[in-house]
Amino acid sequence: MSLNRGYTSAFCPAVSRSGDIGIGNCVDESRGDSLVFREKDPSSFRSTKIYQGVVVDTDLKANSGYSLVQLATTAADAMHDVLMARYRDLAIISSLPFVRDTNCPVDTLERLLNTTKHTYEYYSWLGIALNNGIVKAAADGVLQGVNVSARPWFIACKNKPYGSPPYIGDVHSAALLQSALNLSEPLRLLDVALPLYDASNVQYGILAAHVNATMTEQISQNVLGELNARIQMDLFIVGGSDTIQAPAAESNINSIQNYTGSALELARANDTGYRVEKWRTGIKYLTAYTFSSTDADISLGFSILVRQPLSVAYATANRLIIILVLVHIGFALILAGGSYSVAHLTTAPLVAIARAADNIRKRSAMPCIPVLDGDDEIALLSRSLSSLVSALVEKEINLKGINQDLADKVEAVERAETELRASEESFRQLADTTESAFFIVDFDFTEDDDADGDRENMTAHNESWTHTFAAFTALFGVSAAELVDNPTAWLDVVDPANLGEVQKEFSARRKRPLDVTFRIFPGSRARLTKPRHINLRSLPVMSSSLAGRVKRIIGVFADVSRQAEAEIQSLNKSSWVRQVGHEIRNPLSATFTMINLLLEMPLTEEQLDLLHTIRMSNDTLLSLINSILDLAKLEAGEMTLECIPFNLATQVEDVLDLMAPQAHVKGLRIGYFIDPAVEQSVKGDPLRLRQILINLFTNALKFTKTGSVHLHVSLDSAQDICHEEEGIRKVGLRFSLVDTGIGISIANQAKLFKEFAQAEGSTSRQYGGTGLGLSIVKRLVQMMEGDVGIDSEIGKGSTFFLTVVFVAQTIAELASQPPQNLPHIGPKRILSISSWNKTQEMVEAAVRSMGGISTSAMTITAAMNAARSSTPPFDLAVIDMDVVGDPEVAKAFEELQGMMAVAVVVSREKRDTIRAKLVPGKVGAITDPIKMRKLQNEISTLLSTEPPDRVGRSWSMRKVINSDPMEKINGEVIKVMLVEDNLINQKATGRLLNKITTVPPLIAGDGQICLDMLAAMKRDGCPLPDIIFMDVSMPNLDGLSATRIIHKTYKAMQRPIIIIMTANAMHEDYMQCMQSGAEGYLLKPASREVLK
Repeated sequence: MSLNRGYTSAFCPAVSRSGDIGIGNCVDESRGDSLVFREKDPSSFRSTKIYQGVVVDTDLKANSGYSLVQLATTAADAMHDVLMARYRDLAIISSLPFVRDTNCPVDTLERLLNTTKHTYEYYSWLGIALNNGIVKAAADGVLQGVNVSARPWFIACKNKPYGSPPYIGDVHSAALLQSALNLSEPLRLLDVALPLYDASNVQYGILAAHVNATMTEQISQNVLGELNARIQMDLFIVGGSDTIQAPAAESNINSIQNYTGSALELARANDTGYRVEKWRTGIKYLTAYTFSSTDADISLGFSILVRQPLSVAYATANRLIIILVLVHIGFALILAGGSYSVAHLTTAPLVAIARAADNIRKRSAMPCIPVLDGDDEIALLSRSLSSLVSALVEKEINLKGINQDLADKVEAVERAETELRASEESFRQLADTTESAFFIVDFDFTEDDDADGDRENMTAHNESWTHTFAAFTALFGVSAAELVDNPTAWLDVVDPANLGEVQKEFSARRKRPLDVTFRIFPGSRARLTKPRHINLRSLPVMSSSLAGRVKRIIGVFADVSRQAEAEIQSLNKSSWVRQVGHEIRNPLSATFTMINLLLEMPLTEEQLDLLHTIRMSNDTLLSLINSILDLAKLEAGEMTLECIPFNLATQVEDVLDLMAPQAHVKGLRIGYFIDPAVEQSVKGDPLRLRQILINLFTNALKFTKTGSVHLHVSLDSAQDICHEEEGIRKVGLRFSLVDTGIGISIANQAKLFKEFAQAEGSTSRQYGGTGLGLSIVKRLVQMMEGDVGIDSEIGKGSTFFLTVVFVAQTIAELASQPPQNLPHIGPKRILSISSWNKTQEMVEAAVRSMGGISTSAMTITAAMNAARSSTPPFDLAVIDMDVVGDPEVAKAFEELQGMMAVAVVVSREKRDTIRAKLVPGKVGAITDPIKMRKLQNEISTLLSTEPPDRVGRSWSMRKVINSDPMEKINGEVIKVMLVEDNLINQKATGRLLNKITTVPPLIAGDGQICLDMLAAMKRDGCPLPDIIFMDVSMPNLDGLSATRIIHKTYKAMQRPIIIIMTANAMHEDYMQCMQSGAEGYLLKPASREVLK
């Protein structure tokens, strides 16, 4: 479209849209804070006798204005082109035959609108509204079905005859569309709309588009480019009621001047030009203005302003004027300087000599005499006077230096004295305000310095307490005057029970530093007269003049009563916890043992159910007590970690064996996988690692109803795989326990690792528990230099992860262990059949480590198809399915036996159900949960070409020894003694030991009876017991004392092995047991498996 037009503004030279600007001359007419340039005849300036610099300045300023006008008209054209392009988009859509069809499907219209919307990035919304205001179709379905009859664009285009022009609206907000698009930032839009007619040219709706007003930022960038930042140009696009484009700080329309004759008012009057105008910020700007184009009946109605600070716009002209002025000033200075130089060269020497002579006469500052070349009288006079002045200056400098040195020394002495006095006063004030009593004791050497001091001869060395501070009297109730007369007066208030030790320590005060704590009974002048605990610390200061002599002692008496009382309370607390644990564990131990003994007897179903319920309640109570005692140990700082060699896989597998029955009762799968890159021979605390894993597994199994619980162990990627530290190589491991349980919300995850906290209050009612387990896990993991966390989602399960650091075993330690030769099966082909991917992962890793080839099948149907079609055939199938209860699996199992060797994965609880199906060397069993080493051995056994007896028996052929009595190597039955004062525990533990050894144990009621029985056996020539299970807390003689006596009385090859059995669970109890000489330590109650 052609957009050429002229401008008739009285304030601007003629400008055309094509960019041609008439070079006019303007004058400055003041109007308030604005300057308006009126056009005059260009020839008038050419004939006027004005200084040429002014003419240049005026032309340059006019050119700056014309440049801004060009930018403004370019922006107006760009704004016009953008909006008219949107109108053309809508016009094309409205002319399409299927759009004019009122029965056109909504999805067809929506696809068309979606396609159109994607052609222009600033489209915010495209839609078709029917005459009743309801949106029939819209891009992306936004606002579809919404009534928009109140919108300005709908009102403007409603009931319009065919051929009516489009509607282009002002900028406005769009709360409805913002809400529909779920946007947080407010929308500002420009509307383009036109009536929509059917095939009979009857209006049936309105086609509208919302254009995001941010498209003006692109116009600003295209028009100004780098001018905005480089020469401070700003573009304003103003609608009827608000700004569309403006700098961020002036986006409100109230930031723009709007009065008669202002740039904005002139632009809205369809004028184009430039003017100098002061904006509301108080800064004057050269401002160009113009208006948006009009095509036929389409009026855009936007005003365009381009501004530039006046100081920047007129900078070139101003610099030119300054240069011209500076040139004239330079010429004048050159002329004046030349005249002055000629006069100065002629008279300067005489003037300098006269001034120097006058200064010498007045004894003022020594002058610098200029020395002239030549043989005339002035040159000779200047040289003589210069020599005289040099000699005088040298003598004066020497005298000033001497005076300054003396002044500096006097000032330094005075400053040192002042600082010393201030320091002494500050120290005394500080010492007087503390609760600690500082003191300084000086010695002279008139007496024998080698005499040892005690209370009677402490003054033998002329000891004088030269400084005692206010806190001394407040602490001891002994005044400074009393110490002058009797320096040992403070010993009068020392507790007689501590006096001897204090005298002994204080007598060595001149030989070494002291650090001794004692109790005092303060005198009547003390601040507190109740008994106090005092800590004395002192330091001898050697004499600098007498070698090896102590000239003074500096020390402090500190009141440590609070610390001592806190230590006593801590000891009382630990003692109480130990006693409570002992008193609770004793009856629990008997209950635990009796229940286990009853369960081994023939009972009815109802009796078994009742006993299982009792044992479950007993186990729950014992677990709670263990958690409380562990927490008490952690709180008291009594829990320490061991660093002993252990095998990581063994510890993990032991935990799974313990947890498997709980999982299998609920129908859950349980397993583990250790990444092959993980070192399994490490050093650390295996007991605490087991405790951590048991707590995590218990928690996971408690909250998982269906699915599985699986542990994955890998190297910790958050730190180096291993790092050297003081010659010790450390290994960081990551344990991830994944369950398919109920999941935990993000809000509740923060509560998990706090004491006595659970995710929700209803959790403890439904699942039980105290919330202690995970808090103990967190503390133990932190002691292992790691951390613990959780990823979880409600209904999708949880992943508990923890990192710990272990010490890698040395080469020597690894070499001392028996070699573990990994079986090798060569290129054998193994078929893994399991619906649980963790089983397939385990089998695949085992087969790969043995050099074989593994193929997996998720269903029995897929497995049979693979087995029948495989070439070459498979050598072994590992089947993790119910081969007894599932008819389809049972049938496939029978067929597989005829094709290859088969290993069946079965839980310990169901092993008897498949015993009849096992065939040595052909069909074997693998206990679930699967252990890597046992899986490898079973595969190797079934694939071996040697006879089964030589290769090793299958699981089904192994002897079950759980109920067999324990025997020595020579066949003799182990002889056991139980030392226990509690009659119930004697009965319970005695019967349990009888079950294990088949021989009733010897029972002693306390430590003394035990010693008497051992002495009688030795005297009668009877063999001593092989093992003594020794209780700790007993009357007459406790277990630890009895253990020490046994170690002293009997030689190593004769004395029995002593195992301490105690209900005391604190760490110091364990240390005391080990230090007494015991070979083992068991915490009550001890199960049959533990005793065995």
